[in-house]
Amino acid sequence: MIRKPLDADRVAGGEADTIGKGMGARFLRTVLAALVLAFGFLIPAAGTATAAPACYGQSCYGQDPNAMGCTGIETLDSFEHPSRLVKVELRRSYGCNAAWVRYTNPHGHTGAVYTKSLSTAGMATRKNLAAYPNESGRTAMVSFSETVIGCYAFYIDSVGWNTTCTKSF
Repeated sequence: MIRKPLDADRVAGGEADTIGKGMGARFLRTVLAALVLAFGFLIPAAGTATAAPACYGQSCYGQDPNAMGCTGIETLDSFEHPSRLVKVELRRSYGCNAAWVRYTNPHGHTGAVYTKSLSTAGMATRKNLAAYPNESGRTAMVSFSETVIGCYAFYIDSVGWNTTCTKSF
């Protein structure tokens, strides 16, 4: 068998030596770029870490959920009072292990909203409605390590106090 001499460029580290390496490197760069694009969102960017909440459980009693940095919030139950149309939401933060009531008062009715722990201590936080149209707000927090409810109460002269509450959690 007679061998033909190789082209000088190919033998001296030219094309013959780099075709495999060049294609492999290009393939590797392409795969890496695709992985970064596909999974780059999993790597947090600098400065995006959230601070830990400033309270947890019992230490949140009487505190404002926004001021304390409470996260992982869900609405456990809600209702709208049938005649007064005040909407009450019992909310919970997993980050703070605490609960509170968020309310909206579109017609400016009087009354109060409160969040109450049904434990033996019976701790509660209350917020009197300011009675102006489109009012909204929230009570301070109570610990969620006990059973809690959220309520709206108002007074009717001929009847007395009328109270409606969420389910207990």
